[in-house]
Amino acid sequence: MYKHRLTLLFRSGVFCLLAYSHILSPAHAEPTSESTVSSAQLALDQQVSITIKMTWDAAEGNYEITQKHWAPENLEFAKQKIANEAYSLAGKEWQERTYTFLFNPKKKGPAFIRDIRLSYINTKTKKPGQIKFPVELSFFVGQPIRSKFWFVIISLCVLVALIMGGSAAMNYYTRYVTKARNEADKMLRNQIYSSAAKSIREFSSSILKLAYGEWSKELKTFVILHYMLSRRDMTESEALEEVRLKNDIQPKEKQALNRLFERLSNARYGNVALKLPEHEKLRNDILEFIESKRVINAVTRDDV
Repeated sequence: MYKHRLTLLFRSGVFCLLAYSHILSPAHAEPTSESTVSSAQLALDQQVSITIKMTWDAAEGNYEITQKHWAPENLEFAKQKIANEAYSLAGKEWQERTYTFLFNPKKKGPAFIRDIRLSYINTKTKKPGQIKFPVELSFFVGQPIRSKFWFVIISLCVLVALIMGGSAAMNYYTRYVTKARNEADKMLRNQIYSSAAKSIREFSSSILKLAYGEWSKELKTFVILHYMLSRRDMTESEALEEVRLKNDIQPKEKQALNRLFERLSNARYGNVALKLPEHEKLRNDILEFIESKRVINAVTRDDV
């Protein structure tokens, strides 16, 4: 009887040690991901880009994307780019991998990418995972920027002007081309403004923080395109820093832009949720800033 109790006591002790060691053993965390998408307005000879940045603790091993799934409409997959970066932070080694997927438009008009899912696996632990876009991506494909038709027309006009040798014809051609380019630039800019404003007005979600994230992304895209910043894949802080360094932007305008991003960040990551009047005011202030940059006397697709 005494021997039997010792056996039970020994088995219970082993079981507790095993359970305790399991609790203390470190679990492999999932890699974090950040996604960015190119502008919703593009020309027929431009590309749609989807960028996904994966970051993880280097001690966990390596992660690889094993399967890509999407359902494009009026778009076809062109190619992908991969960039790797390693860095140290808070006493740890981190690995960062950026995937960029490029799509070519097939024709003018609406375009979509639905059901985006990327499967990955940890090559060390063989544990799988998945990155999934919660919403479909929509775009509008417009006229090509480098149109062959316009190239032929302009070339013929130059040839005629040279043959005629008339400075008046050349001056007229120059004024005509300059005016056409200005009008095209105004129209393209107003399409950008209309697209950003429309996305912010129409986006609604029962999760307000998701709306603030979408507004922040649309405002950042608008800032990059409107101020013609150096890169389209900038973060918000990078875009604000480049705007700050531009001498042709008024300080008051820079302050207003900084304040908008600051309010969006507080609304998105703050502990206190905005009330409905504050929510509406933030949206209206963003729309007012975008509309203040609209080019006057330019016809846009939304105005027609």
